[in-house]
Amino acid sequence: MYVSVSGFGQFGPLSERVGHDPLAQNYTGWAALNGEPDGGPIKAPTFLADDLGGLHGALATMAALRHRDQTGAGQHVDVALVDSIMFQSNGLASLGALGLPTPRMGNQFSIAAPVNNYACTDGNVFAGVLLDSHWQQLAGEMGQDSLKGLSGSERLARRDELDGSLAEHCSSRSVDDIVLRFAELGLPATRVNTPAEIAKEPHIHARDMLIPTQLSDGSNVPLVGPAAKFSRTSITVRRPAPSLGQDNDLILPELGYSDAEQASLREDGAIG
Repeated sequence: MYVSVSGFGQFGPLSERVGHDPLAQNYTGWAALNGEPDGGPIKAPTFLADDLGGLHGALATMAALRHRDQTGAGQHVDVALVDSIMFQSNGLASLGALGLPTPRMGNQFSIAAPVNNYACTDGNVFAGVLLDSHWQQLAGEMGQDSLKGLSGSERLARRDELDGSLAEHCSSRSVDDIVLRFAELGLPATRVNTPAEIAKEPHIHARDMLIPTQLSDGSNVPLVGPAAKFSRTSITVRRPAPSLGQDNDLILPELGYSDAEQASLREDGAIG
């Protein structure tokens, strides 16, 4: 059994084309829907398609291993960055195929209102509501008791009005005032953190998401820890990324290279 992760996959008209992460984001239409409504297409600030391709590759590998254990037969797993990001796009391609609108929403959502990124006196919060019960709490907090009975569809129809009301509510308050008050009311809200700010968050450190690690060159850096937590298995960053050629002696024998062949490769300068 073996797994291939590539830009456009192992078959199809574009399978031979070079395909990196930003190409997948733009080719699939993902970038066209990212950004503010009156702006242009924007790629993700991270290598989103690469990450999703690796995730689907790992999941598919486990499924293929299960199939091998049950049948004794191996197979080739073909994962494309394009397919992975389309799969995670929540059916947007299906909407496009049906001719249905797929507007760029920025920080808002087509299914909920009010929701947005709001400026406070000392920073920004991302906040809003989806459930009717949450809206009732928020309307009361904003002093708009007469609007508590608005349904979800009614709130969507009055999106600009309600979004403006919440923006005004936040504009005279600090980020902590909004976030802590929303927490008391059971409403969703968070400070819009920078990477430097999130690195100082106690919650992040409590969950071991930044683990001090010594790199191969001897320097120490905080590496992002594993996302999944196991109740019975302690997980951490066991080792840093190896230096070039560090694991040759482990990997080459698994690939079938004899000691003599490895020595020949070293003499020729093919490996370090």
